[in-house]
Amino acid sequence: MKPDKVNALIIDNNKEITDLLKEIMTRLGFGQIIVANNAYDGTKAFLANPIHIIILDWHLKTHSAQNRTKINVPIQVADALNGNDLVGRIRRSPKSPNPFVPVIMFTDPMNTKQFIAARDMGVNEIITKPLSVQALCDRMIQMINSPRPYVTADSFKGPCRRHKKGPPPQKENRKTETRIIRYDESRKMLKK
Repeated sequence: MKPDKVNALIIDNNKEITDLLKEIMTRLGFGQIIVANNAYDGTKAFLANPIHIIILDWHLKTHSAQNRTKINVPIQVADALNGNDLVGRIRRSPKSPNPFVPVIMFTDPMNTKQFIAARDMGVNEIITKPLSVQALCDRMIQMINSPRPYVTADSFKGPCRRHKKGPPPQKENRKTETRIIRYDESRKMLKK
């Protein structure tokens, strides 16, 4: 897919970061770039637009002051929502329009717990802060040019964690629990 056909959603509380990310993605030639400053607005944008990539921060405000009293979106947005929780809802909600959307998440530097939790929730790529423009560009190019297959199982839904080529190890529990979906297959499923 060419970058000009890719719609991106950026979700971050920090306006300086969202402006920087929007500028980077504009220069890279991305199509529509939608910015949300909290989880509520990000969820609404995800549900209302065809989104092909999400970039978000681990630390998110749940919603802005004017939206604090009324939460009315099909993917439940709780009061204690962080970026990782939002990814979990996008991946697992039956009302999610694209549970296989690629996600890049920013986490705190040297926070192993955030890194492991994001990986286990189904985040495609994790970048630690401070933001490196080169790392972000490299990860986006990698996700577009070499997408990993997606795995759906009772305990996990997201990109295959293996970066190696070839099929996953064949163990009995994986045969019964796991189904691997190629990226192009997931796109076909979503168009139905």
